[in-house]
Amino acid sequence: MFDNNLLLSFLRNKTQIRVRLSKEAILARAKFHDEIEKQLGIGGDLHDVADIAGKATSFATKLAALFHLSKNSQSLTKTSHTHLITELSEETFLEASIVQRYFLQQATNTQRTTQHEAWLQKAKTVLDWLIVKKQKGEIETFKYADIYTKYGRRPKLTSEETAAIVELLINSGWVVKVSGESSRFTLKNHGKT
Repeated sequence: MFDNNLLLSFLRNKTQIRVRLSKEAILARAKFHDEIEKQLGIGGDLHDVADIAGKATSFATKLAALFHLSKNSQSLTKTSHTHLITELSEETFLEASIVQRYFLQQATNTQRTTQHEAWLQKAKTVLDWLIVKKQKGEIETFKYADIYTKYGRRPKLTSEETAAIVELLINSGWVVKVSGESSRFTLKNHGKT
């Protein structure tokens, strides 16, 4: 029987509830941890969001504890008037890991969208700067170093950021490589926004 009121009563009274993982739940947690951990390394699916994904196992365990306490609030064993001890099953951990995978997917999508939008904004700012420089006759072609050293916005772009932005502008059709020169570029559609 699901009794949120009893669980909330325990939590409001600051009753210390100790949730132990069963041996099977410990193994399920370790398997979930290893699955996530493999994706955090360089080239892994979660490498770019490691700050979020690295906490997935901990969050899954906390969710599992809440699921367990919600499902078993009637059967909590009181060892004293302030401490309760209960054991979490593998099934409950697996349920929580499904929910955590969903939360991780949503958080990952949000962070990647935000990161992408930030790159697009940086690229647009650099493109606008290049357009103005070309309209004023200050540049006809440019190198990475021209952006890296002369781009006036703060914070300054790193050489890696500059290369990534130029690549984005090339892929978007705004910049092309100057024929015969591998490290010089020009605006393809300057003046159009």
